[in-house]
Amino acid sequence: MTRTGGGYPWRRERKGCRRWVMGAAIVALAAVLHSSCSSSGSGGSTPPPVLPSVTLSWTASPTAGVSYEVYRGTVSGGPYASLNSATTTSYVDYSVVSGQTYYYVVTAVDSTGDESAYSNETSATLP
Repeated sequence: MTRTGGGYPWRRERKGCRRWVMGAAIVALAAVLHSSCSSSGSGGSTPPPVLPSVTLSWTASPTAGVSYEVYRGTVSGGPYASLNSATTTSYVDYSVVSGQTYYYVVTAVDSTGDESAYSNETSATLP
């Protein structure tokens, strides 16, 4: 069940649960791409290539003590699969493939496991 009020998304996750968790209030979910690069160094040693990755960052929820669940899909609007939980407002996705477009959303999860609605979606297309 989803409702909005006061500008924040709300969602009740567990059937029969009467608690509401304030939405992640994730104003800006941003993706930064990191892809392989080459470096010419002296001494003949070449550092290993940097693996493709996407760095996500978002604005913290105004609800204290929350963690965040990071989701990814390959189609805009979902469906999304859970990638990982984060206790900070950033996450690096190393399980990406060059040439693919990924769509990300984040939720806030309170200490009892109640989860907010999805944040705004952001996308990243790897070269």
